Amino acid sequence: MNRNSICSCGSGKRYKHCCGRESQAPARARYAALAAHQAGELGRAEALYQRAVAEDPEDVDSLHMLGVVQMQRLRYREALDLLWDAAEKTGWAAPQVRHNIGLVLSKLLTREANVKQSDLLADFIAWDREARSRLGGTQQLLARD
Repeated sequence: MNRNSICSCGSGKRYKHCCGRESQAPARARYAALAAHQAGELGRAEALYQRAVAEDPEDVDSLHMLGVVQMQRLRYREALDLLWDAAEKTGWAAPQVRHNIGLVLSKLLTREANVKQSDLLADFIAWDREARSRLGGTQQLLARD
């Protein structure tokens, strides 16, 4: 496309003053990603946010929202890395980024807690069965309602 042609996005501006502007490209990708995100198209939103971040690694908004998409797709480790990077780039000054880091950490810690709880329950059941078998099953070890 010629830089002096009317932009194909329909804005009515010349390409060089619209989509052809260097500084506009990441913002346009971010807005397209946000629209896809709001429409529930997480795969498309992820790809567009990644493009925006690739074009401008300092685009904290796209980085943050890419982390949110990863969180929504249950990719908590990836989400934490992205959100942490966004928090570092803002000097931890963005409350929404800190909030989302908290959500991701709670998901990660809950999963670990559930695994520990399952292990403890399995150990207790094994202990209870062994104790019952040693006593011949005649005594009840646990009070049951």
